Formats: sequence, structure tokens, C-alpha cells
Amino acid sequence: MMNRWIDKILYDDAYGIALRRRDAKEEVFYTRYPDAKYWYADPFVCHANGKEYVFVEALEYYNGLGRIAVAEVVGNTVGAFRIVIQEDFHLSFPNIFQYDNIWYMLPETSAAGQMRLYKATNFPYEWELDTILLDQVKYVDTIFHFLSDTKAIGLAYDLEIKKAVPILLDMKEKKMSKTELEGNYSLERPGGAIYEKKGKRYRVVQDCVRCYGDYLHFLNVQELSFEKMMEEEVFIRRGMEVVFDDGKQKEYIHTYNTDGVYEVIDFRYRKFYPLKALARFLWRFHVSQ
Repeated sequence: MMNRWIDKILYDDAYGIALRRRDAKEEVFYTRYPDAKYWYADPFVCHANGKEYVFVEALEYYNGLGRIAVAEVVGNTVGAFRIVIQEDFHLSFPNIFQYDNIWYMLPETSAAGQMRLYKATNFPYEWELDTILLDQVKYVDTIFHFLSDTKAIGLAYDLEIKKAVPILLDMKEKKMSKTELEGNYSLERPGGAIYEKKGKRYRVVQDCVRCYGDYLHFLNVQELSFEKMMEEEVFIRRGMEVVFDDGKQKEYIHTYNTDGVYEVIDFRYRKFYPLKALARFLWRFHVSQ
């Protein structure tokens, strides 16, 4: 009983990230725990300028707002994170991609009721708002795949109807639109970008039946066009099935991404917060404003 009260008063859920080289012979994921101020979740990894970078949602524990942060990867170590996009609303899921040799990002900005496209002016540390692609929408965790030089097909999870909806992204015109897509594709919330491995396409969706971000389903995208998407589940990844460098079991892995060199995931655990009561008060005060 006493242990439960101590946990309730001084501990809270927190997210960290972990990575490993995709060609590694060992299966161990190397952890990067959050600091006293930020959680780290929704990791995306990319290769640029001869270096590897991880972009994350950095959620500030004391006000509940997410920022976008980046850190350089050296070996199996993720360096210090640096905030690169900050707004007066929540940001997460930093889906980064290159178009016409320029880095762009389509993060979650549903708290603004918009789909916002950001452009790197000095990659990876300086970004600016490029275009508001859609207005008056509550879309989160948007993923897409380019099928031509300028156009990509994808899915965005609509918070209002609680399912994924097809979207068409036209980077030449800097426009996004809702579209129709036939097929047997999953309508669950995306858990990472579409990626390729050994000539096949895959994507990841979250299982949120029991709770948000419980675990991941991996799907083989067997057919993908501007009109149709066919896919088949190939395996499930749960926290208990992943080996971490510290030997501790983690739960609620809800994001997976890879750039072909590294794989990145996030995880949830219980973190010690001596000022938890104060933090919760500040968060509630912020939300009420």
C-alpha cells in the first residue's frame, strides 16, 4: 500500500527513445532517457551532411506542450537535444523528408487546427513555417509516400472520427487535399513513416484498443498507388519483446522509424519526479488559460 502511494505522489509516466543500427548483429536497442524538463517521443531518424540525426517530440513536463527537437547520433549514442521548432501550441510527430534537395517537416499541429509544412533554412537547427496545407482539421500522425517526383499519397489520423483518412500531398503546388483510396488498408493511427526493406514497403500502426499507444502492428504494403492501397500484417512489436541496453523492460512502444541505417523507437516508463505535485498544478494552470 505504501509503495503505491509513493508511486502516485512522486512518480509519473514519461517517454524516452531508443535506437540501434539496422545492420547490427545484436538485437539490443540503446536507450536515451528524458531529462528533468522534457520527455522524448515520436522519433524520426535521417541521414544528412554525412551525419545521422534524430528528431523527436520534446514534451515539456511542466506545461504539457510539445516542441520539436533534434540531436546528432554518434555510434549508439544520441547526443544533447536542441529545440528547433516551438509554437504556442502542441507539436509532435516530426515527419521529416527531402524534396528538391530541401528538408521539410510535416509535424502534428492539430492543436492549431491546421496541417502545417515547415522548411529548413539551416538544416537541422533552423526551420520556418512554409505553408499551411489544410485549415480547420484535427489530423495527427500523418504519413505519406512519394509515387512521383512531386506527389505523394498518404494517411492522416482524424481525431474527430477516430480513423485514418487518405490524403494527397502535392509538393510542387504546396497543397494537400483529402482523397479516395480503395483497398484493405488499416484505418488505425499511424505509428511511423512508410519505409522500405529488401525491396518491400512497410508501415506501422498503433494498437490503441486497451490504451493509447499500447503497441505496434507492422504491415507489408503490397500495393500502393494514387487509387489503391493493399496491405497485410506481418508481425507485432510489444515492449516485452524488445531488448534494451539497460536490461529493463519497457512498455507502450508506439512509434517506429528507420532511415535504412538506424532504427528508432520510443517507450514509456515510470519516472521519479520530486516536484510532481507542483508540475501537475502548473500544467493545469496552463491548460485553463
